[in-house]
Amino acid sequence: MVLHNSVIIINTKSGKVGIKLNQIVYIKVSDKNSWIFLVNGEKRESTNAFGKIYLELPKPDFFKCHRSYIINCSYIKSFTNKGLIVDKNTIIPLSKKLYNFFVVNYCEFLLK
Repeated sequence: MVLHNSVIIINTKSGKVGIKLNQIVYIKVSDKNSWIFLVNGEKRESTNAFGKIYLELPKPDFFKCHRSYIINCSYIKSFTNKGLIVDKNTIIPLSKKLYNFFVVNYCEFLLK
């Protein structure tokens, strides 16, 4: 996996694919694969390890809000102590342990 400027290159079952960072809404791990949900409604399956993807993403733009989710802070509409709202049908879980750290990270993101 390679991060170049505003693009991340991921491994898929059919080869390597480039994805613009500003197109990623969130990433979810399921089984051993990572699912990347895009702003256009598509989702891409990656064989890259979830933790490895997170390490490559720029902070504070991306935040690991739960053991199974990474959120692009650009798409957060609002949040509660239980979840991050990205649209009326999508609420990303927010770990209780990470709530305070999220608030600090989100403020850093907004001030950037």
